[in-house]
This record gives sequence, C-alpha cells and structure tokens, in this order.
Amino acid sequence: MKRIAFTLAEVLITLGIIGIVIAMTLPTLINNYQNKVLETELKKGYSTISQALNFMYMDTGEEILPENYPAYTFANVFKKYLQTNQYSQNNGITGSNPDDYYKSKIYRNYNNSNDAKASLFDEGQMIINDGMAIFIQNSPYPQYGLLITIDVNGIKKRPNRWGHDLFTFRIENKGRLIPSEAPNSTFIYGKQRTYCSINSTTQENGLACTYYAINDICPDNLNKSYWDCLPK
Repeated sequence: MKRIAFTLAEVLITLGIIGIVIAMTLPTLINNYQNKVLETELKKGYSTISQALNFMYMDTGEEILPENYPAYTFANVFKKYLQTNQYSQNNGITGSNPDDYYKSKIYRNYNNSNDAKASLFDEGQMIINDGMAIFIQNSPYPQYGLLITIDVNGIKKRPNRWGHDLFTFRIENKGRLIPSEAPNSTFIYGKQRTYCSINSTTQENGLACTYYAINDICPDNLNKSYWDCLPK
C-alpha cells in the first residue's frame, strides 16, 4: 500500500510561507492592540479627572470655573482629590531646564514633526498611583484657559505624543470639563487643521485631538476611526 507524505522541501516551503504571513500581519496586530489599550486608558483617565472635579466641587461648594482659580492656584487644590504620589507646583516632574520651557524634552506633537510646547504643562504636575501623569495649564494669560493634560500611560512609557497617549481637556466658562477641541470651536486651539492634523508642524499639534479620540473620528478623514489613522 503506497503511503503519501510531505517531503522535507515541501514542509520547509510551507513553514516559510507561514513565517512570511506572520511577519506581515503581526506588526498590524500589535499596533491595533496597543492602540486599543491607549483608547481604554484615555477613557479611564477622563473618568478619573472628571470624578476628582466632582469631589472638588462637592467639597469646596464652589463651581470649577477658570475665573475662580487665579494663576497658579488650581493644581494645588485639584491634587487633593487624586491619589497623588508625586507633585510639583511648576514643571519639576518633566524638567525645569530653561531650554525646555517651550520645547519639551519628553513629549512630541501629534505627527512627530516637532517637540510639544512644554509651557502648557507647567502650572502644576503630578503623577497619581496608577502611573498616569497630569499637567495643568493655569497661567496669567486668560486666552489659554484652564487646561488639564493627561499622559494616560505615564511619562516613562511611549509614544509620549500628543493625541496618542497625551490628551488635553479644557474647563470651559460654564464649568464643564470637555475634551479639547470640537470642530469650529472659538477656543484659541479649536482650529482642527492646525492643532490636530497629520500635516501640521506646530508644537501644539495634537492638543485639539482629544475630541476626535473620544468620539473615535479621524481628524483628517471623518469616515475613518481615530485609532486607525494615527500618524506613525
């Protein structure tokens, strides 16, 4: 009775084809998984700071309005409602070197074309117990408003880029915490094509991406998922 078997050459060719397929698909699978983790961590971070603001309001009895917190005062109060294990009143966590006041040595913008603008992180910095980093913008310049930026997976984990693992929220004049920044917003950073675009090289590119990330909308192609169109 004649037996049918694969030759060694056929087995090696098959294994080679399988290896090629794995090599082609594995990076995409890994990237999709990493993006899903970042999406989950963003929603968790949003919930964390929202709850802290609610506790802050209930405790102080005062609405969380930008005008109620003069320059440099917000972070010192806000940190009491978070499980904070590291805190700096200015930019001591990300670095206080004069050279990085405008150009961050840790963070990059949305499309990796420029250093992020570090001066938007320096009115209070903290790291909470789960490793998430929180940065406050509460300067004497009212046009910037009251901003809360979170690094959802912590300073030591990449990609450390705006719109990837670094997301900014804004406390608007009515006291609501909103993801920065909806299209056609009148806020200084509400211009989509400048502050959340694959084509922009500004230092603040990515600051307005939180709205798109939360709603899973690609800023450069509204028919695609946000997490599927992140620039490399």
